[in-house]
Amino acid sequence: MKLFYEVSKHDDGEGFTIHSDGKDIWDLMPEPELRKLEPVLSQAVSFAGWQKELEQAETAAAVRDVRYGLYETEYLNMSREQISALHEAIDRKEAALTAAEGRSSEKQSILEDLKTTKTNPRETKATRKPKKKEATR
Repeated sequence: MKLFYEVSKHDDGEGFTIHSDGKDIWDLMPEPELRKLEPVLSQAVSFAGWQKELEQAETAAAVRDVRYGLYETEYLNMSREQISALHEAIDRKEAALTAAEGRSSEKQSILEDLKTTKTNPRETKATRKPKKKEATR
C-alpha cells in the first residue's frame, strides 16, 4: 500500500490530507493509530524536502546554502536522527564537491600556465625564473 501525504495552503495556514491507493487508510486503521501516524508522516515529508534540496545542490556553495537554510529554520519538524543524518549527508556532499572543485581549479591553473609559457612548454610558474627589473633613478 502506498500512502500519500498532501499539504495544501489556506488563508489560515497549512492543512494536510493522508490517503492511500485502493482501500482507504482511514477504514483500515483505528483513529488512535492514525493520530500517531500523522507526525511520523509529517516528519518524513519534511526530511524528504531537505534531501531533495540537497540533491539539487550542484556546487559546494549551493550545499552551504542548504546548510544555512537548515540552521535558519526555526521549526524543522524532523527527529534528531533525521537532522543528524541530514547534517552527515551535507558534510559528505560538501567535502566531495569541494575536492572536485579543487581538482578542477588546479587543472585550470596548469592550463593557464601552459598557455602563458611561450619559450619552453615544460616551464611552469613554479620553475620559471623571475624577470630582472631594471633599476630606475
